[in-house]
Amino acid sequence: MIATLRNGNYTRLWLGGLISLIGDWALNVGLPIYIFLLTGSVLALSITLLAASLPPVLFGSLAGVFVDRWDHKRTMVVSNLLLALVLLPLLLVRSADLVWIVYLVTFVGGVIEQFFLPAQNALLPRLVAEERLVSANSLISVSSNLARLIGPALGGLIAARLGLNGIVLIDAVSFVLAALLIAGIAAPRIDTQSQPATVSEATIEQEKRGVAHVWREWIAGLRVIAGERTLAVLLTLFAIMSLGEGVFGVLYPVFVYQALRGGAQEIGTLMSAQAVGGLIGGLLVGWAGARMMSRWAIGVCAALFGLIDLAIFNAPTLVPFGEALAGAQIGVPLLWIVVGLFVAVGVP
Repeated sequence: MIATLRNGNYTRLWLGGLISLIGDWALNVGLPIYIFLLTGSVLALSITLLAASLPPVLFGSLAGVFVDRWDHKRTMVVSNLLLALVLLPLLLVRSADLVWIVYLVTFVGGVIEQFFLPAQNALLPRLVAEERLVSANSLISVSSNLARLIGPALGGLIAARLGLNGIVLIDAVSFVLAALLIAGIAAPRIDTQSQPATVSEATIEQEKRGVAHVWREWIAGLRVIAGERTLAVLLTLFAIMSLGEGVFGVLYPVFVYQALRGGAQEIGTLMSAQAVGGLIGGLLVGWAGARMMSRWAIGVCAALFGLIDLAIFNAPTLVPFGEALAGAQIGVPLLWIVVGLFVAVGVP
């Protein structure tokens, strides 16, 4: 892993992603808290999550077709700058009747992110050698969990002290910093000289610009997924897990406020606890490498993920046991039981 980080271009990409993800996690924790306190409505939380979930469904696969035709580094820089600008209208949300601004910003930001992620995935193999790809991907997993460790705690703290405005400004600054780091990447150009010239360059360019060609590329990509059993199974698996995570995302602030008797700081603490387990899991993947890249590992981790989530949401039934064991306030042992479960669920 250290050898991979010695690659300056990769390190810029890694740091840019880490910084922007810290800002994102701060917002992802602070925004639901703010909406719930502002509106007192679980429906408002559900609509916010729906606004965030629709862009991947509607534009995720189509965005990849466009990203394949654009400069990947420029796409990432522009996406980060646009995300910083899109956040600013959230500063106007001061009452429940303006919560529609949150829905709109969340949806537009989600659309922009659909162009950033495939650009990052496409740029990565151009920055590191093939034998370093597993290490590079595991480092990205580590950065994701580092961000989850720092961001939620930061978001909970800022939400309790400065409210939504402070979180929005921190997230916007994180996107600008990420854009500056990524702009410094000296990405090698793809060698087009070795590609067979079956048609003229003018014909290729004209075809690339055509809407019909974009549509054909999109359909071809879906056929690849449908024709490859592994890809089809993984897509189905992640779709089902994402559905469960969506339910979790809506009910999580309500669970902490009502079942755990917690607040903004506890919400951030629990998400950071999950990141501790995620860091352990990411380091294990980096250490074990290809030995862990199997269908059994994916299946076992998915099953563990679900079982520990069940334990988390049923943890309040352990209150009598926790109270007797600790001889303290009901909320104290229960909170620490849940913290431990959040650490555990982060590993798979």
